[in-house]
Amino acid sequence: MSKPAICSRRQMLQVLLGTAPALALLEPTIASLWPADELQRETHAPLDFALVGGLFLMEANFSYDDVWGQLPTAREYYWSTGELEELSGWEQDRAILDAFGYDDHPLPDDPDLDPECRESIAESLEALRMCREQLDEPIGWERLSDYQAARYLPQSAGVFLYESISEPDKLGLDLVEGLDPGSPFVCVHYRGDLDELNRRLAQGGYNAVVRRG
Repeated sequence: MSKPAICSRRQMLQVLLGTAPALALLEPTIASLWPADELQRETHAPLDFALVGGLFLMEANFSYDDVWGQLPTAREYYWSTGELEELSGWEQDRAILDAFGYDDHPLPDDPDLDPECRESIAESLEALRMCREQLDEPIGWERLSDYQAARYLPQSAGVFLYESISEPDKLGLDLVEGLDPGSPFVCVHYRGDLDELNRRLAQGGYNAVVRRG
């Protein structure tokens, strides 16, 4: 029996932004802006954004319960589908160790193995065993870049909206990567009139509404 498909958070946001709004849930002035041909899509309540502090786009109804368990496994994070399985023997072992940060650990079949390193082989094989056990476990937050981590936080929907628009800067949207030097904060900043942003989103066929947070 095949396993049911699991919809990632990114796929869910893509689906929501790609639906048409239930017009009764929108302000009449916004509803009238939607392209007529776009209204033939499946309807769904708009994705709600809050403009937090009058500056940053956050998902208004974000819940951490929606993202726990959505982190990719080590296999998914480091390799595209089937890529690791295409490797065999030493190449696969080497790829796994390198991905987990054990690139300085020698393996028995390393072509350029220094004879003086042979006593370290047992340590390498133990590291390989532990890495293999973690291949299908969710990776730790510490392995994500600041940008990748933002995909699993309240600002994730804003980041996805930014990526979905061909010229986001024309809507006044900017991607902020660190408010201060060394800051891990990644978010989408909006500069401009909120009503105008909602009008532009509606005209572009994006099923999203931004409200003041």
